[in-house]
Amino acid sequence: MFKFKTPIIALAITFLTLAGFVNSSDAIEITDLSPTDGNYEVTQAYNQYVMHTETVETDQPYSRVEWYVDDVLRETTSGDGVKTEATYHPYFLIGSFVGTDYVIKAVAYPWEGEGSDTDSFTLTVKTEHFEILKMAPNLWFTTEVYDYGYGGNHMVRLETSRPYYYIAWYVDDEFYSTFYNNTDNSGTFAFGNITGLTGSIAGTTYTIKAIAYALDTTVNPTSDTDSYEVTVYEPLYTYDVDGKTTPDIPDVYGYAEITRHYRSGDDIIFDYYADAFYTGNDEDKEYSVSTEIKNTIHGLDDATPQGETGTLDIDNFWFRYGGTDGGTISASLSSGIGGTEYRCEAYVRIKVVDGDDRDDYFINYQTDYTK
Repeated sequence: MFKFKTPIIALAITFLTLAGFVNSSDAIEITDLSPTDGNYEVTQAYNQYVMHTETVETDQPYSRVEWYVDDVLRETTSGDGVKTEATYHPYFLIGSFVGTDYVIKAVAYPWEGEGSDTDSFTLTVKTEHFEILKMAPNLWFTTEVYDYGYGGNHMVRLETSRPYYYIAWYVDDEFYSTFYNNTDNSGTFAFGNITGLTGSIAGTTYTIKAIAYALDTTVNPTSDTDSYEVTVYEPLYTYDVDGKTTPDIPDVYGYAEITRHYRSGDDIIFDYYADAFYTGNDEDKEYSVSTEIKNTIHGLDDATPQGETGTLDIDNFWFRYGGTDGGTISASLSSGIGGTEYRCEAYVRIKVVDGDDRDDYFINYQTDYTK
């Protein structure tokens, strides 16, 4: 049996301990690895790279830092014997609406000695939501459309949060037309021109609907829908005098219009317009022009017509200048008997008088409403 002296064993232990200290002094350690801005979630805007920076710090100068994304080597940062910090820009990452996760990993090697250290974190990349931000009538258009016998025209404008591929327009759920993006597919505004909408004196309501389809199919959702209603009115009007197209009084003409006649609760609402104009060139010529407007509910105990009378002043300038009158008159069914039908009448008359001559331009409309 061999026997070792105690001093020899102690010397060996001391040597191994010192060797361990030497080896540990060469090891590199990553003291921090994180997004530079501290944000572990980044949003990728359409058609743009991810604007993000990752930073690693080591406890001693590194010879190189290898950057991995999902365990695939993407980039290497070289050291200079002094640097203990490195940055990385993973610009190629593609996100999704719900978020796509990527593992960002750094492997650091020391400037002197052997060994390495590894650290990682998860970065979530999201894309912007695709939606219709706003849908409304364009410019001077409103949700009230007027059809003077040629069909009403309505233009709609919408804005999307991201560029769209195309917009499908519908009227009352029936496909109407398609509006595609511009040549470089950068547009987020779209327009629809809806024509041929027929109306009625009481108003006909249509639903204008848009389905917007995203240009970027990685977003969620890939389409969005919005809609609103427009009401089309078809006014009743006349230029004729007592059923004739030629007036007895030359150079003076009238125009009478029942713009709308509709019900709102117990109220019968009547919008009107009246116009008289002179086409001659005699600045001294004078006429008497008056209007009579009535909104009558026949059959009520207090069936006094709601209305007004007035005058239209015509200034005699060269060619044409008119006097106009327009407004709204309401009558009420509130005093009527429930279940009873009442005849409601709208009436516009313009009277033009020149001495013994008189021309009347008038129009009326009647309909029945039940209390």
